[in-house]
Amino acid sequence: MTRTATVIDRVATCIAGLLALALGVAAILWNLDVIKDLPARIDIPWAEDLGDRSWWPWVVGVGGALLVLLALRWLISHVPLRRVKEITVQGSNSHNSITADLGAVAEGASAALDDLDEVSRVRGKALVDRGVRTIDVRVTLRRSVVSGSETLPELVSRVANTGDQIRAVVGDPSVATRTRIAVESAKHDEPRTL
Repeated sequence: MTRTATVIDRVATCIAGLLALALGVAAILWNLDVIKDLPARIDIPWAEDLGDRSWWPWVVGVGGALLVLLALRWLISHVPLRRVKEITVQGSNSHNSITADLGAVAEGASAALDDLDEVSRVRGKALVDRGVRTIDVRVTLRRSVVSGSETLPELVSRVANTGDQIRAVVGDPSVATRTRIAVESAKHDEPRTL
């Protein structure tokens, strides 16, 4: 969740809570007849025939649609941020801070693997997985690689080597690497993972 969403949530919750408390106290005081000048019934003449107006269903429909859009926006703002941008590299001190962009590291690893002829697609990203900063690289191999099984072990070794290079570049043992190898399906739609 973003900081803006957190601030808006807290302010909205405070306002809604105070409003609910005020309405509750007012309803109790009205029901107990503590304040003598309050009427026993509230009449709003202009609101009595709103349901009979031809434009009323449209106003209610548009208002409901706006509330749905507002609710969707609110839900989207509460999606946890899984991306991680930079980490502070070992060797930093109070005077100098050295950072590494994990997204750039993931993209560099993807670009290195994408140059291989046996690879049809590579996706690399930096994210937070269950609280652990992770560089995730997914490699999709061409279907022809599986039939030529002599090259497959060598290719798997190269991909695993890339994971070792990522760990060496980052230099932070708290950053995990995950490399997944998949093979194109016969229809080229959804790859099957090895």
